[in-house]
Formats: sequence, structure tokens, C-alpha cells
Amino acid sequence: MAKSPSITIKEIDKSSYTVTNSQTVLAIIGYGTKGPTDKPQMITSKNEFIKTFGTIPSESPLGHLAAYRAFNQTNKIIYQRVADDTAVEATIVLSQPGYQEFSTPTSATIFSSSETYTFDIAVNGAGASTITIVADGEKTLTEIAALIDAELTGATCAVNSSTNLIRVTSDEYDGTISITNLSVDFGALFTTSIAVAPKDTITFTAQETGEAGNEISVKKTSYIDPVTSNVIHTIEVYYNSAIVETFNNVSLDTNEDTYFVDVINKSIDNGGSEYISVTANDVNASGAIVLENGEFVLAGGTNGIPTSLDDEDSLFIAALGIDSYLANPELFDFHILITPDIQSQAVQDAAITLANSSQRQDFIYIVDPPIGLTYDQVTDWHNGIGEHGRTSALNNSFTATYWPWLKDYNPKEKEYTWVPGSVFLAETYLTADNNTGPWSAPAGETRGKLISSDIETSPSFAQREVLYGDPNAVNPIVEFNSKGIIVYGQKTTYRGNSAVNRISARRTIIYIKKLIRKAMEGIVFEPHTPASWNKASLAINDILQSVASQGGLSDYFVQIDGDTNTESLIAQGIMSGIVTVIPVGTIERIELGIKFLSPGTIISED
Repeated sequence: MAKSPSITIKEIDKSSYTVTNSQTVLAIIGYGTKGPTDKPQMITSKNEFIKTFGTIPSESPLGHLAAYRAFNQTNKIIYQRVADDTAVEATIVLSQPGYQEFSTPTSATIFSSSETYTFDIAVNGAGASTITIVADGEKTLTEIAALIDAELTGATCAVNSSTNLIRVTSDEYDGTISITNLSVDFGALFTTSIAVAPKDTITFTAQETGEAGNEISVKKTSYIDPVTSNVIHTIEVYYNSAIVETFNNVSLDTNEDTYFVDVINKSIDNGGSEYISVTANDVNASGAIVLENGEFVLAGGTNGIPTSLDDEDSLFIAALGIDSYLANPELFDFHILITPDIQSQAVQDAAITLANSSQRQDFIYIVDPPIGLTYDQVTDWHNGIGEHGRTSALNNSFTATYWPWLKDYNPKEKEYTWVPGSVFLAETYLTADNNTGPWSAPAGETRGKLISSDIETSPSFAQREVLYGDPNAVNPIVEFNSKGIIVYGQKTTYRGNSAVNRISARRTIIYIKKLIRKAMEGIVFEPHTPASWNKASLAINDILQSVASQGGLSDYFVQIDGDTNTESLIAQGIMSGIVTVIPVGTIERIELGIKFLSPGTIISED
């Protein structure tokens, strides 16, 4: 059957014991206080990350803390924000409801004892309700207002302290009040009515969901041009107290080309706002919107972090699906994946399935155990034993796990918080790659030192023998009194007797496969001839020679010739080759024998 043009690299494990460049890219799935949720985003700096996904979410900060650490070592990460439908945009509504005020006598008390007073109130056009007040003695103005307020629906009644008038106000921004049929005695006391129609309603809304929208404010100012005598209006947008956008010389006239609603709501490419949108309701159809000068702070934005674990699982699993964006290496190429905000088996298994899928097999997923486990509990957890969060064992060369948890500083809350190993280890991988390469173990005193304020516990040698000794594969993080906190293991979770049960070997092969894939892109659709075979062979040899010269391979062999490319393969348009590599091993255990002699004995040199 005919297939779409492609490059397939089949990995064959022959390791049982008997040119181009590739920058390491970290992918994180986590929460955000703003930013898109429809697809992953490639981010190239910490400032861009904060601009895109906002400051650290207070409820689930771990994905952001991992990103902050990663940017110490790289200028490129992929971040996928997840959120459910409870995520909403911050808003502010600017308006004044309609109200009526009544003038009153200047005496401190009014109403005669035992009198009854009535009047009708219609709120927001609804049928009028008759309000009845029975005076059982003289009443102050405040007492009268309280009696009226107690019988109102859809409106409030209180004394306006600045005018000393009783004011009845609609509960709605564009509400109206109509007071009629005052009784004779009531009308004599309340002689003058002042009606105020509702003003125009203006709503500013954050462009994106999340609590970061609560850090947006809109400032409107006006001044009179001394030359033209025209009123000039300016609208400024602030984010996190810093001005980010200015819209100069806008109009409040709905018929003008510079009408502020139209200007702000243009697309970003055409000069519109990146932070807010705006709607305005011209209540009186006057053609001019009333927007007072002032600074207005948006509020009510939420991040969309589920309260149900099942709902939380669904969000992450959707981002990790075989048909997700992250499943396509041609769109999103990365070497490390972490999901520190969640330690659910369902999510971890989805990530492991993705790592093993035929279209990927080109990244390491760091699997985080739950917080608070002991060394024997975390061993059982990774073996799928007991009630610790897993029912199946981790056994895969594309995954690694670390224990225990550590403390990291949260700059938003200005406090230290517990984080899983992936928050630190992602940075450790990047550091090792920058300094030597993925063939160097991200462990030990040279490349595995972690700067953390605290560690849950430090496993002893005997405990590490359980965690890391065959057949177990939990990489211990250990605190030494003279050296600090150090990653003291580099196993993948694969339990087989193979080179890829070590992280350095697995990541070396991932690195080589990515480089070869890139090099072969230039050969697709070239003639299927010995010249093309030779071109491919030379390119791959150059890659492997570079890796070997940097200490990543002990040996390698490339064969792309007439023996690997039969007439049948040529007829199908398939170029075939064999690439054999031997990764460099690492010293993980040192055993020295010490022979001691009696005092006075001379050690011979032979």
C-alpha cells in the first residue's frame, strides 16, 4: 500500500551486555493565569513566558516554577496551558443606575404618630408595587429610608448624606425608577422629586481567561487642546502596574472613525488591544458615550483549575493524546516532558503511551511520585504495589523517576514550597546538555548538584540499595553533609538488561535520532541512486563522528548501500540503511580492595 513520503528510523536494541545541531527543548503541561489553551506555545524567554502565561498561579504553581528554572539554562521551551470551562475573563462594568431623590423638610423628624402613608414604586419597568408605611411615632429620615428599603425588590433606599435626600436606586446598571401615587400627606412632606436617568454602560473585559486579568487596569484622561479647543481623550492600559498600551486621541462619539470601542477592538495587527476588549451601551441613543476620567481595575478572572481529580485528569490526558499537538514531532520537537502540577497515574500513563508511540519515541518523560512517601512506599509505588497512587509498574526506557521532593522558592508568594523532582531535574538535564551533552549522566557531584532550601528526607545507603538496586529504578536524591543535595542515580525505569536502562544512553540515542532525521530531510525526493546513498551515509557518519569525538559513543557503523537497498525497496521508494552505535557507559559503582600489611613492612614495587 502506498504511503505518504516520510523518514522512519527504526530502533533495534543490540546493547545487551556480552552536520547539524539539536538544542535540547523542554515541554511542560501545566496551568497559567492567562494565555491560550488551544495548543502548545513555543516560548523563547522568561519575559515572554510571563507575558504569555502570566504570573505564577497560586493554586498550582509547579509548572511555572519548572519553567522559571529551565530559563536559567535555555532560551526555548514548549508550554501547554490547560484550563476547564470555569476559567473566565476579568471584567469591569462602568455605569450608574437610574434613581430618584425626594426633598424633605428641614426638621430632624417627620411623620405624625399613627398616620399611614402610601406610594407606588415601579422598578425597571415592572408593575408598580404599593409601599405602605405606618407611623407609630415620629421617624427620622434614616428610619423612613429603612422602612422603605425593607419593602423594595430590585432597588434600594437610603439617605444621600451629601444632599440629605431620600434616594431610591435601581439594583441594575441600566435600571430605572418610577415613583407615583403619593398619598396626600406623604406628598406634602416630600414636595420635590429629582429623577436621574441611567448613564451609558461601558464594559472592559480581559482578552484572556485567568486571574492575570485582575492585574489589568484601564485609565481614561482628557484635556482641552489649547489650539483647537477640542477635547482630547486618551485611554491607557496597565498590566501589573506597568503601562502596556496607549490609545491616543480617541473619540467618545459613536459615529467617529476614532470611536474608542472600535479602536480598541481592532485586531492586534491593526493596532487593537492585546489585553482588553470593550463594549459600550449608548442608553439614551445620544450618539455620545459618557465615560468619566479615572482608573478602573478589572476583577473576577479565574484560572480554570478543576476541583475534581477526574476533571483534572481529563485536561492533561487531552493534551497528551495520540492525536494531540504534542504527538506531532514535525510541529513540536522536544527532548524532555514533565507534568509537575499533577501526579495522577492516568495522566502519567497517557504521557508514557505518547513517549512510546510510533510517531515519537524521542523524549524522556520524568514521572513524579506523590509527595509524602517513604523510601519503601515510593519503591512500591513505582512497582504498582500498594495504595500509593499506581496499580501498574513503571517499566520503560523513555521514563525516569526521582525521589524525594524538594523545596523551591516561589517569587509570587515570597515563600518556599515543596516541588517534585521534575521541577529541578528538567533544569539539570538542560545544564548537562549545555556543558557536555546528553551522553553525560545528569547525576553525581559534577552534573547532579541541586540548589534547594530543603529536602523531604535523605535516603541512606541501605535505603538507596532498595530504591536503585535491581530490579528497582527510583533515582535517589541525597543530601550529603559536605557536598549538599545531589542526584545519585541515572536509571530509566526500564528493567531489562540493556544500555537504555541508563538515562545517558537513552538520551544519546534520542539525540542521534533527531539529528539523523534532520539530516535526512534534504534527501527525501532525491534520486534513489548510489549517489544519494553515499550522501546519506556521509551525513550520518559526520553526525556520529561529532558525537563520538565529544565522548558520547564508543564506536559506530553506518551501512547504506546496494546490500541494504534491494530492487524491491527501490521500487517502493524506500531507502534503507543500518546504523549501529555503542554509547559510552558510566561508572556507577567503585569497588576497591585495600590490602594492609604489618607495621615496618616494605611495599615492594614489583
